[in-house]
Amino acid sequence: MYILAVTGGIACGKTVVSYEIRKFGAEVVSADHFVYDLSEPGQPIYNAYVEHFGKEILSEDGKLDRRSIACIVFNDPNEKRWVDRTTHPMILNCIRQELVDIQSRGVPIAVLDVPLLFEAGWEYLADEIWVVWVNRKRQFRRLMYRNQISYLEAFARINAQMPLDEKRARADTVINNAKTRYDLKKKVQRLMLAKFPYLKRQGPSIEEEEAEYLAMHAERKAVLAVAKMGVDFESQVNDDD
Repeated sequence: MYILAVTGGIACGKTVVSYEIRKFGAEVVSADHFVYDLSEPGQPIYNAYVEHFGKEILSEDGKLDRRSIACIVFNDPNEKRWVDRTTHPMILNCIRQELVDIQSRGVPIAVLDVPLLFEAGWEYLADEIWVVWVNRKRQFRRLMYRNQISYLEAFARINAQMPLDEKRARADTVINNAKTRYDLKKKVQRLMLAKFPYLKRQGPSIEEEEAEYLAMHAERKAVLAVAKMGVDFESQVNDDD
């Protein structure tokens, strides 16, 4: 089984790349997925956070308030180090177990989607490393829009990671995500066909997927625009309209 790691900075497009590779028959092993699972009430990360930070980091429904935790962690290097020391062994254990399971099923390629691959020192897990890179200005804009956070919050999160240029220097392959989602997926397709010519991309074409994505994105923007005008969207629109 070939293990391909996809990494980069926050809001650079790693997930799009990983799931495009998945169309070629690969299976994605997402570090973030394990973090979410382990952070559910009663799970190891949840219990460790509550014991360390106290119940102040819980939301009204009893779950972890990720934004509150982020404000603490990304503004205090000591807390960031504690989080890394505490969570990384848990996440690594899940990743290893998942890789063993994937290999036992005869899957040809496993994709490690790990944002902190270099920071955690997990490069040894992969046969090859792809870094998704964007310039700093575009990274800020994407993160602020995606997470609906301020410039200062985005600054703290980005600066808590290894600089993207350093990651780029350590990569086997660099994917410059300077343009559109469509352009990014086409780049991945070309790389996959060049490296694994015996694999075929499955499912709808990139063009069909992009058309569906753009339609959903346009609908979301329209709903947000209505909300910003102070209109109760649900009460103003009838099913018969």
